[in-house]
Amino acid sequence: MLNFSLKNEIVDSTEDVLHKRASTPVYGTLLISWAVFHWEFLYTAAFVSQEYIYNQTGLLKNDYLIKTFFDVGHLYFYVSWVMPFLITWLVIWKLPDLVLLPAFEKEEEYRVKKINTRLRLEKQVVTEETKLVEQTTKKLEAEEKKATRQKKVEQVSPQVLWEKEYKEFQATQHYSTFRWLTEAVYQHGGLTEWYPPHSSSKFGISQSLLAYAHSHELIELGKDKNNYQTISFTEKGKFFVGKISQEGKI
Repeated sequence: MLNFSLKNEIVDSTEDVLHKRASTPVYGTLLISWAVFHWEFLYTAAFVSQEYIYNQTGLLKNDYLIKTFFDVGHLYFYVSWVMPFLITWLVIWKLPDLVLLPAFEKEEEYRVKKINTRLRLEKQVVTEETKLVEQTTKKLEAEEKKATRQKKVEQVSPQVLWEKEYKEFQATQHYSTFRWLTEAVYQHGGLTEWYPPHSSSKFGISQSLLAYAHSHELIELGKDKNNYQTISFTEKGKFFVGKISQEGKI
């Protein structure tokens, strides 16, 4: 029982050593190279029967293998043993310097170039975004300064604002009937209703015109001594009268 256990331990230990050796780069490369140069030996030893070999050559399998593949008098014997070591030396010690390290260096250079390109493009995007923000900021500052100047001008001279409102007034329906306001103020003492010459019907300024003029601070409403409604022009209204007069509308 002890002998059987000892044999198992020896076998397991041997398998473990062989597995570790075969898995290392040096021994693994040497083993593969040796197998390539001795594939016929491995194939014959594993798959060709002794009976077939004896019938073909008259030799036992072991004798045939030794005579055919381990003939020290044949040049191939030395080649098949030297080449695996030479290939292992080239693959393990020379191939990295000649191929692998330069390839790795090129790969790293390419990776660095990709990173630099990405950083450069991202920097361009940030630069363009910064320029856009600066342009937008300058535009807003310019508009703010313009609005501030406009406000100051309007505070000093309200005619600037009135000029703008007058242009808007020209597009309304009340522009063509504004003359009734001037006639009421300058011909009828500000009365909003009067009798036209040679007429028995009283004429009155429309409520919509009065409402527009009053809400836009063009006129002030009042009463005369007889309690009739009257109107009078504000400074803004007088400005409108002057503009319409220049245009020849009244």
